[in-house]
Amino acid sequence: ITGQSLISKAVSAAKNAELSLNTWQEYQGNTQSEFDKQRALAIELKHAITHNTLTIYHQPQVDLKTRKVCSSESLARWFHPTNGEIPPETFIPLAEQFGLMNELTLWVLKTAFKQQSILVSQQTTSPMISVNISLHDLIHEQFLLNVIDIIESSDITADKVVFEVDGDLSLSSNERALYTIQQLQEIGITISTNCFGYNYTELAKSGQSSFQELKIDHEITEDIESLSHKQAIATGLIALAKGLNMEVVAEGIINEKQEQYLRDIGCDIGQGFFYAKPMTIDDYLYWLSQLKEGRASHTIEGELITE
Repeated sequence: ITGQSLISKAVSAAKNAELSLNTWQEYQGNTQSEFDKQRALAIELKHAITHNTLTIYHQPQVDLKTRKVCSSESLARWFHPTNGEIPPETFIPLAEQFGLMNELTLWVLKTAFKQQSILVSQQTTSPMISVNISLHDLIHEQFLLNVIDIIESSDITADKVVFEVDGDLSLSSNERALYTIQQLQEIGITISTNCFGYNYTELAKSGQSSFQELKIDHEITEDIESLSHKQAIATGLIALAKGLNMEVVAEGIINEKQEQYLRDIGCDIGQGFFYAKPMTIDDYLYWLSQLKEGRASHTIEGELITE
């Protein structure tokens, strides 16, 4: 490898670092053309955020004891004018890489809360709303103040909001993130997490002071009615969460056997195609209007969602 090649790779890594939240960046081996494509798409993503051309989809969450709709998860969707739908697993990492994550989250909060106000005004009940946030949001110095401003300017209250802390992130060593979580809880927001996965030790550490809700990932829910190792994992997680006074939500439910098993082992809330696919606010309002006494009945079985 030549000195010039090393310098070129260092420059490429430095450019990535400048456009992310990191102060340093390891060279990933991307060619310049690949980097340029990513940067161009990031510019288009920023344009979509600024010009309000992204879309929010809602997926209902259902109380497993009563089957009444108690909440919905707000999911950002990007329909590109020429490339069609760009999945979240593409544009979320892009937002993180190019420093757009906080801007994207604030757009989701503003839009979701506005839609929630419409929902509350048209429904006899007042379900909660859940929004995904990341470590990038929690460590941003203005995030807390921005959240307070958005809530104060909306027609909903903080106690109707759930923040799902996203990803394979260990928060126990990040003092700023933990401080932000504590302040969000102080104003009434519920903090949920799917961070623990199979790591019971992390749950024991963090659940003591940081989280009020545990979300079981669809990879655990999938085939749980027939796979004993997944049953053991879910049973252990739920027992541990209950011992820490946490509510439990399971996503990815696609059939009645899964719902029944999760209900039997103490899961509180269900989410998945068994009840409804993610939908626009208009479709969600119509779906809610068709319920009998606010209770969800299953639709059709479908593929697991990727969130």
